[in-house]
Amino acid sequence: VSDRGATREHVVDGVTGLFVRRYFDARIEEIERSRRFGTPFAVVMMDIDDFKQLNDTHGHLAGDRVLPDVAAIVKTNLRGVDTAARYGGEELALILPRTELVAALTQAERVRASIADHRTAGAVDATEQRRGKGVEQDAGHHVRLQEDGRRHHQPGDRADRCGQAP
Repeated sequence: VSDRGATREHVVDGVTGLFVRRYFDARIEEIERSRRFGTPFAVVMMDIDDFKQLNDTHGHLAGDRVLPDVAAIVKTNLRGVDTAARYGGEELALILPRTELVAALTQAERVRASIADHRTAGAVDATEQRRGKGVEQDAGHHVRLQEDGRRHHQPGDRADRCGQAP
């Protein structure tokens, strides 16, 4: 095993192929960089609604088939400067440098819609793989884009807490 392979194992999640939370935490320094240079910055927190129920009802193998599919959809919707990480079990986090709040919401909705349209082979219908998401822009304004497309605004939340969307 080369050093390069060992390093990759430490920063890339084996199930999703996304970066691990530790890597995300290190990359969040981008917030300070964006403040210094006065550029916009957004963090999108996503989770798969009812994922525990999916695992309990259909087994962990179904969940293990859904996670890589969802991650692949997320990755196809990112720019080269963006970072996607597995934040927790079924929670994903995106770092979107140079992204205004409206653009982050648009990107989050594009990902949600792509996931809603997808079917995971051998798993439960992807319409059950609904996504909740929170988007944080550096200005400290948290938005939860609900499944029905309505927005819930909650000023004052920080990016490091926006995973706890209302």
